[in-house]
Formats: sequence, structure tokens, C-alpha cells
Amino acid sequence: MVLLNVEHLSTIFQTSRGDLRAVNDLSFRVSKGETVAIVGESGSGKSVSAMSIMRLLDESRCRLSGKVELKGRDLLSADEAAMRAIRGNQVGLIFQEPMTALNPVVTVGRQIAEAARLHETMTRRQAAEKAIEMLTRVGIPDPRRRANEYPHQLSGGMRQRVMIAMALICRPELLIADEPTTALDVTVQAQILDLMRSLREQFGSAIILITHDLGVVAEMADRVIIMYAGRKVEEGTAEEIFARPRHPYTKGLLGAVPRLGSSLEGKTGRLVEIEGTVPDPRVATVGCAFAPRCRGAADICRLSQPGLVRTRSDHQVACHFATELVVA
Repeated sequence: MVLLNVEHLSTIFQTSRGDLRAVNDLSFRVSKGETVAIVGESGSGKSVSAMSIMRLLDESRCRLSGKVELKGRDLLSADEAAMRAIRGNQVGLIFQEPMTALNPVVTVGRQIAEAARLHETMTRRQAAEKAIEMLTRVGIPDPRRRANEYPHQLSGGMRQRVMIAMALICRPELLIADEPTTALDVTVQAQILDLMRSLREQFGSAIILITHDLGVVAEMADRVIIMYAGRKVEEGTAEEIFARPRHPYTKGLLGAVPRLGSSLEGKTGRLVEIEGTVPDPRVATVGCAFAPRCRGAADICRLSQPGLVRTRSDHQVACHFATELVVA
């Protein structure tokens, strides 16, 4: 069952230096219970895509176009009151930096309880008890005491658990997690990922995981979307993307991942480097946006923008050479 359907989503910011196209013609689907990872370097449009889907951008300064449907309901045409009813209820959000997302002068228990009272009919006491229950579910020790503490009194890992508790308190059908393990040490990262997996099984929620960490993707995702310069350049199952990447940008990302024990195996070569920089989104690109950084770029790449080609039933690639066995 398709839970979220995104078709030809574009987001254009109006700046003093001209229009900035942050997301360009993005389409994908998320099914119930599925984890879809959106991957790319900084500036690729990952977070803006999520903010656009949930209508969290200042729409007086940007234009949204396309179609975003949640269980058949078009979110781009919904009014703000309808979106407030959806956010936190049908769709939970975990932001990148919990210290800035949480209110520093309100206790964490009260913040979680407010999310419940906003969408469900319950007394203040009932909401407070439900907040403590959620803190217990996300593995925070002594939850009754922690509920009366402020964000600055908690560690980074605990703040992230609070954000997850807040996002899941209304048992949403879709969870959008924007870099949920950024700035956490590896032990806490593993705990947060285990927690998200466990809660997905408990609540049956689908997850959109926005990240640049391919290790997290390999561990969590069913399907992977690779974005570059605001566009989707490759999409496939996690197994396909890691075992048989087709786009040169995807290959570059995978080649730049350090591999433990490589020096012990006698492999002393340098990591793959993707030369150059991401193009300026204010400048219209002729041809493939990745062509200036691609070692295998041909004349056609500089003259014509490639469309998405389906190389397998579950694999799409935006490259003129996608159907070749080896992509340079």
C-alpha cells in the first residue's frame, strides 16, 4: 500500500540574486512499513525535500509545485490548519539538531505531552503520563525524573530520544528523520538506530531517512534515493545500490567510504575523490549537472540532461550511459 506519493516536486526560493532551484522534479513513493533513505552531500536538496513535503518552508519566499499525496490527500493544496493536524499526528518529524528543535525553557516531559494534547483528547495529567510512557519506550532511564528536566540537562543521545518520543507519541504512519544520528558518537548512533528499528516494528510506521551516512543507509534502508543538485539521479533497493551502483556520482559516494581493515589486507590506495564542487543552484544547468565532475562525461552529457532510465524493475538511473555494464 502506497502511503506517500511525491510526483514532480520542485522547490524554488526567491532570492535577491535570482531564483534558487533547491529541489527539481523529484518523484518517489513510500509504502507502509518501508524505510526509504534519501542520500546526497550537503546542498543536494535532501532536507528541503522533507520540509517541502510537510509545508514547513516560508511560502512567501518560495514556490512549490508538483503533487504530494498522503494516503491520497494532496498536501500542497491543503490549508495551514489541515497541515497542523497532519504534522505530529499522521507524520512525525525528527529534526537534525534536537538542541535547537527543543524549547530550552520548557521541560521535555511537557513538550512531549503538548504534542499528544494537540492531536488527542486527553487531560493534562493523562498527557503527562503518556509522555512518561514514551520516554520509557525510547529507553530513557528514570523517565519520571527526566520528564521534569530541561533539554540542556540531557546528553545529546537523550535529547535525540526525546525527539523520537515526541515524534511517535501519536503513533504516526510516517516518520521523517533528518540526519537523526549526526553529531552523536558511534555507540549512541547504534543505540538510536536500534531504537528506530524497534519502534518501526512496534508501530508499523514507514520512515523517510535523510542522511549522508552510507553506513546508516546500509543498516536501515529498504530503498535508496540518491540526490545531486536537487535532482534524483538514482533509485533502487539498498542491495542494488550498494552491489551494483550505476550512476558515477553514486559510485563516487561509495568509493569515498573508508573500509575497516583495508590496510591490513595490503590495500593502501587513496579513497575515491569526487573532484570539483556542487553547481550553483541559481544558475540554470545545460546538460547533466554532474558532467563537470564526471571523469566519463561525453559531449552528450554537456548538451543534454539525461532522463531517468529504468535498468531493472526496481532500479532507475539518470545517466546517458545507464544501460552500459560499466559506467565511467
